[in-house]
Amino acid sequence: MDVIPPRSPVVKKVTTKSKSITGKAEKYSLVEILVKNKLLGSVKATRGGTYSLKIKGMKKGTIIKIIAIDAAKNRSKQVTTKVY
Repeated sequence: MDVIPPRSPVVKKVTTKSKSITGKAEKYSLVEILVKNKLLGSVKATRGGTYSLKIKGMKKGTIIKIIAIDAAKNRSKQVTTKVY
């Protein structure tokens, strides 16, 4: 049984003009993206470990939290970024 959590996901810089939130995570993991502790969306990482979630424009300074969850339901450490 897998009890090791995935590595924290990596997120690329998000700006007010960004149309998606992209980055890398453990392959096939579920990536949850939260804003104000509410789920903005979730997306499955590809075989190559990349993920992308389409978004509408966000306000500058908005805090975004990203978590990766593997098939065994182990959760990574949360990554936090803000909109530039």
